[in-house]
Amino acid sequence: MHLPPFPAFRDGPQGSGPRSGLRLLEIALAAASLCLLAWHTYLIPKAYTDSWAPMAVALQVLKQPGTDGLYEAVFFSMGIKFQYPPSALLYLDVLKLAGLTTSLALNALNWLLLILNAGLVGIVGVRLFSAPQFNPYRRLISLLAFACALAYGPIAVGFNVGQIQIFLNLLFTLTCLALISRHTAVAGALMGAATAIKPQFGILLLQAALRRHWTFVLGFCLCACALGLLSIGFYGWSNHIEYFKVLRYLSERGETYAWNNSVNGILNRLLENGSSTGLAVSHGITQSMLPPYHPVVYWTTLATTGLLILLPLVLAGVLPREPAGGARGLLLFAVGAVCSVIASPIAWIHHYGILLPIYLISLAALLELPHSAKRRLLLGLLVVSFGLTAARYPFFASLRGLLTLVHAPTFFGACLLLGILLMQLLERAATKQLAGAAPAALPSLSAPPLKVM
Repeated sequence: MHLPPFPAFRDGPQGSGPRSGLRLLEIALAAASLCLLAWHTYLIPKAYTDSWAPMAVALQVLKQPGTDGLYEAVFFSMGIKFQYPPSALLYLDVLKLAGLTTSLALNALNWLLLILNAGLVGIVGVRLFSAPQFNPYRRLISLLAFACALAYGPIAVGFNVGQIQIFLNLLFTLTCLALISRHTAVAGALMGAATAIKPQFGILLLQAALRRHWTFVLGFCLCACALGLLSIGFYGWSNHIEYFKVLRYLSERGETYAWNNSVNGILNRLLENGSSTGLAVSHGITQSMLPPYHPVVYWTTLATTGLLILLPLVLAGVLPREPAGGARGLLLFAVGAVCSVIASPIAWIHHYGILLPIYLISLAALLELPHSAKRRLLLGLLVVSFGLTAARYPFFASLRGLLTLVHAPTFFGACLLLGILLMQLLERAATKQLAGAAPAALPSLSAPPLKVM
């Protein structure tokens, strides 16, 4: 059953007044985007080396003869929190071949990736709202999405601290665009590349396998296996095995620092298990201090992580099957992506930078629904969720006791987004069962695939 379009946009703007208002909004958004671009340009030499410094030390250790183990030397002996798998070092090695070795050059590259990601988020917005009733507003939607991608809190934080997460944001936005355009093999390959840096995205592979989206699975496996073999060839099998020791150590402790927006971070702060503001310097690298092991924190984190990993997998197994680029397929993919972030014991603010295209997917699905009190409620909750994840609240860092829960506004905003996505999924499943018809499609999915992908 195809749900009716959003009535407010059905006929488009009438008369010169609305058109003039749209033009003014477009000019304002363009000016705001230019200001944001200027601000990010100003920050390039001031951005930090949160990813680059530990990765550079890891590469340096690997090139030294007689090293017992990468993580034994860097993580355990030197006390430098290099938390990536060895395959993540391929990214820095490739950039070194291109002559990008200084932090200034790497942050300048991040600036380019930031702009490219913002442009692609704008394209995602246009593609999702490509139905005829949105035609007069497509440029406005694109500019709004572009500006949001430049100002969005987790993305801005990732850029300011010099994070490889900017590259992961780009890969994720490209994946969403590929899924919308029904290029599922390309989408799988992009997520396979992202998983070489952030293994948590492996949830999306399991989810696709349960949905029998074999082209996605094939693209994912081919890319991930190719990068894995290259990594083993360059950095050695033993270092890959040793990485599991680091994962176990981190999962037992997590992080108390205020930027850790996860169940683990909240529990550590509530129990005052470590410092939520303390930083230490190790070999010239400033980093947060790991808390001691706490059984309550560990077992609660383990339970919630397991439930959040199982959630998208159970949904993938029980919901009616649909192409990966269909409305329900996109929403289910979004659920898996959100769970992959909040399920982690350590979920820094910048890890939530992938949420922006997910908000667009959820909004497009909501605006497709007919007017109702439930739709208005979900739209309101979506706005609240976006506000919680988009902004930073540094003044909460001074609070103690039960109020330290608000140390994690990004986490709670993401959980609210997850709840909205689940309600949308269940409603569409119920609608299909009652109507006995084909699943509804988002407005964009009637448009032809992009030719550039």
